[in-house]
Amino acid sequence: MITIEKRTMVRDLILHPYIDGNIFKKIEHSGNILKRAYSMAGQAIQRRHTKY
Repeated sequence: MITIEKRTMVRDLILHPYIDGNIFKKIEHSGNILKRAYSMAGQAIQRRHTKY
């Protein structure tokens, strides 16, 4: 059985590379038509991640 602390640690390990801010620059300069949606979703995840 995985504990809440271990689950949080795994989540942070997976999300950390995407939350560092560099990914937002790549998204903004991409030609992807969904870049605004991706950017907004990423920012929401970043806010939630830094809240805890």
